[in-house]
Parts: sequence; structure tokens; C-alpha cells
Amino acid sequence: MSSWREGFISFLLKRWWLPLLSLLVITGFMLTQLVTLKTNATPYFLGAEHPSMQADRYVKKHFTSSGESLFISVINKQSDLFQEKPLNEVYQIHHQLLKVTLTEQSDLQRLSQFGIDQKAQSLIERIKQGGITTTDFDSVNSLINHLNSEHIDYDGKLWLQDFLIRVRPVKKIRSIVSVESITSSDDMIDIHPMMFSVPKTEVELKALKHEALSNPILMGALFESTGQATNMQVELLIPESDAPNMQKFYLSALNVIEQLQSENSYHLGGPPVVTSQQALSMKQDSDRLFPGVILVVMVILFLMFKSPRGVILPLTVAILSVIWTLGLMAFLGVKQNIVSTMLPVFLISIGVADTIHVLTEFNHEAKSKPRKQAVFDTLKSLWTPMLITTLTTAVGFLSLMSTDIVFIKEFGLFVAIGVIFALIITVLLLPPVLLKLAKTKTIDTNVSQFEQENRSERCILVVNRLIAERKKSFLLVITMLVVGCGFSLSQLSIDNKAIKYFDEESQVRIDDEIINQYFAGSMVFSLTLKSNQPDTFKQAENLRKIEQIQHRLAEHADVGFSYSAVDFIKLLNQRLNEDSIDEFKLPIDERYLVGQYFFLYESSDGRGVFDTVDPTYQTARIIVFNHSDQSTVVEKTLNDVLLFAQTILPENIEIEASGFGELLVSTKNEVIYGQIMSLSMSLLGVVILLSIMFKSFKFGVLGAVPLSLTVYFNFSIMPLIGMDLDIGTALVAAIAIGVGVDYAIHFISRFLQHKNMGSNTESAIEAALKAVFRPIIFNTLVLSLGFSVLGFSTFAALANLGYLVAMTMLLSAIATLFILPTLVRLLSEKYLTTPKTTQLNLEGFSK
Repeated sequence: MSSWREGFISFLLKRWWLPLLSLLVITGFMLTQLVTLKTNATPYFLGAEHPSMQADRYVKKHFTSSGESLFISVINKQSDLFQEKPLNEVYQIHHQLLKVTLTEQSDLQRLSQFGIDQKAQSLIERIKQGGITTTDFDSVNSLINHLNSEHIDYDGKLWLQDFLIRVRPVKKIRSIVSVESITSSDDMIDIHPMMFSVPKTEVELKALKHEALSNPILMGALFESTGQATNMQVELLIPESDAPNMQKFYLSALNVIEQLQSENSYHLGGPPVVTSQQALSMKQDSDRLFPGVILVVMVILFLMFKSPRGVILPLTVAILSVIWTLGLMAFLGVKQNIVSTMLPVFLISIGVADTIHVLTEFNHEAKSKPRKQAVFDTLKSLWTPMLITTLTTAVGFLSLMSTDIVFIKEFGLFVAIGVIFALIITVLLLPPVLLKLAKTKTIDTNVSQFEQENRSERCILVVNRLIAERKKSFLLVITMLVVGCGFSLSQLSIDNKAIKYFDEESQVRIDDEIINQYFAGSMVFSLTLKSNQPDTFKQAENLRKIEQIQHRLAEHADVGFSYSAVDFIKLLNQRLNEDSIDEFKLPIDERYLVGQYFFLYESSDGRGVFDTVDPTYQTARIIVFNHSDQSTVVEKTLNDVLLFAQTILPENIEIEASGFGELLVSTKNEVIYGQIMSLSMSLLGVVILLSIMFKSFKFGVLGAVPLSLTVYFNFSIMPLIGMDLDIGTALVAAIAIGVGVDYAIHFISRFLQHKNMGSNTESAIEAALKAVFRPIIFNTLVLSLGFSVLGFSTFAALANLGYLVAMTMLLSAIATLFILPTLVRLLSEKYLTTPKTTQLNLEGFSK
């Protein structure tokens, strides 16, 4: 190993131009890939194969009006929507949204490339005629079906599918204009669009208002009791994973509204809005956080090295590691998401560490050796420690891959890769640069800085000596603190949100509050009931069970409204019994009349009921509107209602939850599972690596103690400052272990080095502290200030993570400088034998 290492270092120095050329070629390639990096701003954090995502797809497959939807709440400025001008405005917006197309002029040229035969050319000419409009949807679909048999390439198929969605992104709109209205006359029902045209007379306007506000299954979802507001549900053909087109449609809808609005105000909600707001947050964070962390690290590097070289080289390595990592993501087709937006901040903060170490060691070696020898000895002495700490950091982040939350999994993988890239770039870049460009004169020491460091050193030693004299009392205090923190830890809340992560002044938060003020809620989820027999939900006894479940839902304050096939039957019963509100109930002779009502409804060309049952009546759905976007609130409701449903439903009927609200709950549960798994895996990985490095399992375990205490205290402090464990803060344990482990490596390595040289335990501890306190303090400063830049994120989960990581680095430093030496004192004489380890030069070293 040693001969191979020395041979490789000699090769780097002899062929110094080759690593620089390699860096140039790889960086050039990564830059070409980087420009193709796409973003994924979807609010769905779980993978496609997760049971919750499968349940969501099941609903979208079996029921109408179940696709991704944009909700537009219309509030009349004069407090009465049912007037000609406000209604005309809603009517125009409804029809303009149906005409929205997301195609571009460049699509015509790309479309021409598919004219591979006469039929394809004919279809393309038909599409081009008069420009691309939503009416071309069927022609594009025919073209796709024709070309599928002609073996077009995979990229071509993907483009055509995307083009089809952009030609007509709207599937249908459920609004006052088009919603199914049920009226009756002479024992017959009439099903028609509620507002086929805008009423002109006062009598017609009053009749429309009465028709709308007297429909119980629309109140809360589409209308509210005062008549001031209405809702529009724009169901999209865009799949939930297609964040770019989702954002494009949202912006197009805003444009339509801005051009037409005058009488009403409009407030938008639903997944497309969350997607667009996340995309905006990602752009704002990229524009602010990346330059911010570079500036912070530049200032700290300049204060440390007092030279341009000490600033430029570490930042060059870190920035190149960012380019390589993001370029690799683009090459592999991995999109940047709301979590991996933080990746540049992490790599800049962590990636400078190896370079700082090399420069510090080179400055020391160059004082007494020729430049080439100084570079050689620097790399030789730092090779093993840089490799070990890179591996331990990578292990910490790779542990995040144990979760089913795709965004966290991708983040953990690529930060680990980025850390390895930083080491490779350090080894390839610094030797040639130092060999050819470095000045080797002795650097003058700043006297005031030296005195300040001496004061800090004396302070650390004095405190440790006091602890040594009272080590049992100190450990008793720590034990009491651990016990006391246990109570705080028991109060830790695990939660997940959709809207409240955004800034209070953001439009998405403002609109969400208004929607919840006027309507039954902005968070929608479904309860799906499945049976193994057709016509199960034409049976009155099963409808009674659904009614009981809806009553149970209504007992929860967060539930604003729910409706199902039961409500359609109740409405039909009301309309056929002199439209009496008292008759909004299941019919008395339900066994006979329920089937007749369904037959009468379908005979009258009714289709709205299929939002709540499939055409075979084998599967039913309860649609629930909820006021809260907190996963804990939704989970409490779901747990209660699902448990209740299981006690009343027959054995042949199963029930499951799905939809955006349920996905929030599943994401929260994955946070819990992922936290347990990542914490366990990262600690185990660290113990194994440290045991191998120190050739002692006991020292491997001892090195993990400061990390465990750091994580424990961190989670205990979170409830005290009002922070939840969520999609952002769930990363903190892996970060604490992956980054903080280097402090323990640093201290234990120095301690063992001095013990092997014959020092007693106390002398070895003091010598180790003298060597490590400065790099630990310095790196704590770099990491804490670097990660605190995340506090400026517009996404609350990421901002909280930034503050937590800064606190974690401080706690890790305290645990290493004070608690770890105390444990070594207590255990060294009786339980710890000093292994004969290879001496590692670790001065100035900590990631």
C-alpha cells in the first residue's frame, strides 16, 4: 500500500501536466452536461412504487375528476357573485382555460421530423394547419398511435407524449359553468350544466343562485353559503411527476386570469401551485445561497491563510466538486429537487477541508524542504487520513439512502459522491499547482493571532484540567443532562407540511388562507372502498356504511366537507320529493329505491356520480376536503376513521386512504423510519471504519460516543425551540455523524500517537488537545457559518436545517473537546489498551 501510494505521488509530480489535463477534460464534459440539468419541483416526495403512490394512481385510474387539479377560488369584490358581470368573467375564464396550450413555435420544426411516411405527413400537416390548438389533440394522439408501430426511438416517443400533454393540458373544468346540476319536474329529473350561458335578467340570476346554493353536495366544495365565492377545479392531463409542465400551466392560468379579471379576485391552490412555488423557491435559493456560502467561506479562508492562494485553491476544489456532481446528476438524468438544491451549499462547506489540510501541511513542510519534497511529504502524510475521513463522511450521507423518500435518497447519494469528488480533485489539482506556482518562503506569523490562539489553547486546557480533577462530578452532570433531555426528547414532534413551509408573505400562503376561509379546505384526500363483486355499492346496506364513515369524518374539526355516492342518492331523493331539504337523506324504502335512483340517474345522462363510484359500482370513493396541511392532523383523522371503518365494513370490503393529504402522512412516516435506519446505519458504519483505522473495536465505539451525544442533544433541543422533525431536519443526524466524526478521529489519532510515544494518559490528552483545538474550532466556524447560509432559504424546512446543522457542529466540537477526553481518562487505565497504530499527521485536519 505504501509503495503504491508513493509511486502514485511520484507519478503525479513527474507528469504534473497529466492530472491538470484530466481535470480540464472531465470538467469540460461535466459543464456540457450541467447545462442540461433539469429541476423537479413536484410536491410528491415518495417514489413511484411506494404504496401511497400506487393507491393514488389507483384512484386516478378508476374515478373521474381525480387527476392533478388546480383549484381557483373566485371571490366577488362586491360580495355577490351572482350578478351578470362577475358571472360573465368566470364564464370567460372557464372557456379560456380550456383553450390553453403549452406548445411553442419550435415544436412545429421538431414535429416535422416524424413525417416518416405519407400517413404521418398527412397527420402532421393537419396539426400544423392554422397553428397548434387544443383541437389538435386527437390528431396528435393518432400520430402517436401510428408511429408506435413504426419503431421510432425512445427519445422521440418521450417527446411526442410530452407534446400531446402540452397540446391540451386541461382534461376538464368543474365550475359553476359546467358542473352537473340536478333538478326535477313531475317525478322526472333533469341533469344539465348549471350555467350553460350567463343569465341576463334579475329573475334568471336569482334562479341560478338558488339552484347553486340549494345543492348540498356542492356546498363547501364549489360554493359557500353567502353567494360571494365559487370554486373552479381545473383537472389536468399532466401527471404529478411532470413538474415543468405543471409550472407552465400554472403560469398560463395566471396569465388568463390577469387579462380578464376585474369584478372578482382569484386565489389559486392545489399541487400545481405548490409545484410552482417550490420551483420559485429553488431558483431563489440557488441565486442567493450559492454565492452566500462562497462569500462566507472566502472570508474565513482569508482570515486563516492571509493569502490569495489560501482562498482560491480551496474554493476552486469545492466549486469543481459542485460542477462534477451536478454534471453527473444531469448525465444520469437525475433532476434537481427542493432538497438537492442544498447540495452546492453542502459541498462548498465540506469540500474545502482537504485543501485546507494540504495547504496547512505544505506551509509547514516548505519551511525546511525543497518545494518538490515538501509536496511529496505532504501528500504522503495526509493520504490515509484524508481517505478515512472522506469515507466516514460519505458513509454518513449514504445512510440517507435507507429511506423511501426519493428526494432525500438522491441528496444523500450525490453529496457522498461530491465529497469523494472533492478528494479526487484535491489530489489531482494541488500537487501540480503547488509544485509549479507555490512560493515556499516562510510565512510570518501574526503576533496578535498567535497570542489569541495561545489564550484559546490555555482556556481549553484549563477547563479540561478542572474537569480532570472532578471527572466523576462532570460525568454526573452530563448524565443528569442526558436524563433531563430525555423528557424534552419525548416532546419532539414529527410532522410534515405542504403550504406552511413557504414564507408567510408568499402568495401561496395568502391564497391558501383565503381558500380555507371561504370553502371546506384546500387539502384533499380520498377514502377508497374496494370490493370483489360488481354492484356492491348499489346495495343500500353498503351505502349506509359509507354514510356512517362520513359522519365519523364530520366529527373531526379539520374536516370541512366530504361527499360520496351516498350524497348523490340523497340529492335525488330530495329532488324527487318536492325538493324538501328534509328529504336530503337515503330513501325509506332504500332496498328498492337505491337501484332505481342509480338507473334513473344514468338514464338521464348523469356522469358526476362516477367521481365517487367506478362504472361497475365495485369500487367507491369518499372525497374529503380538509383545512389542515399538517400531516399529524391528517394522520389523527385517518387513523380514527380507518379504524372505525374496519369495525363496521363487511369482510369483502377493504378501505384505504390516498391523495395529497395521505401522501403527507406517508412522507412523515418515512421520515421516522428513515431517521431510525440512517442513524443506525451511519453509526454502525462509523464504528466499523474507526475500528479498522485504530485497530481497536473499543476505540471505534468510543469515537462514536460524541456523535451519539450530539445527535441526542440536538433532537432534545428541537422541541425547546419549536422545531419539528420533518423532511428537512430529518437530514441532521446523518450530517452530524458524517461530518462530525472527523473531530473524534482527529482527537483519538493524536491521543494514540502520543501514547505510543510513551506519554501517560493525561499528558497524551493535553498534547492531543493542543494539536486539535485550533482545527476543530476553525472547522466548526467554517461549517457552522457555511451551513447557516441555509437560514436564508425561502423554504422553511431547509432554513431550519441550516440552523440545526450550525448548532450540531457546535455541539459536536464541545463533545469532542470536553466529553471525549473525560471518557478517555475514565476508561483508559482499566478498559482501553493502546493499539500500535500507524502515526497519522493530522494537524489542522477536520472536515
